[in-house]
Amino acid sequence: MIKHITTQFWQADKSLSHTQCVELALDHYARSYLPTLRDMADLFMVSETTLKRYLRKEGATYRGILNRKLAVRAEHMLRSSNKSIHAISESLGYANQANFTRAFKGWKGISPKKYRSSLNLNLPGAQA
Repeated sequence: MIKHITTQFWQADKSLSHTQCVELALDHYARSYLPTLRDMADLFMVSETTLKRYLRKEGATYRGILNRKLAVRAEHMLRSSNKSIHAISESLGYANQANFTRAFKGWKGISPKKYRSSLNLNLPGAQA
């Protein structure tokens, strides 16, 4: 999978944009850890500056791509799991629940607890 993504990054026909390649790599790695900009640049064998330039040309930033991916994962976990908000924040790589809550409020405009409550889900064992 990763070899395919790195190959696509350098393809002349560009069936995938650089942004899409970074998104796919994040999907692959985000299950185990959150790659830094340096990690991504190393994966694609370019400098951090070059990767930033490629993304900027496409109207994207690494931080923006990462935040979108985290927001989607957070929403999914709040909707479909009975994990506590603390456990979700840890699994997304946040140092503490307060940082996760602040980020989530920035994405959705409400706290993760209120978001989950607004869904009216009856997940067994769901905790705040």
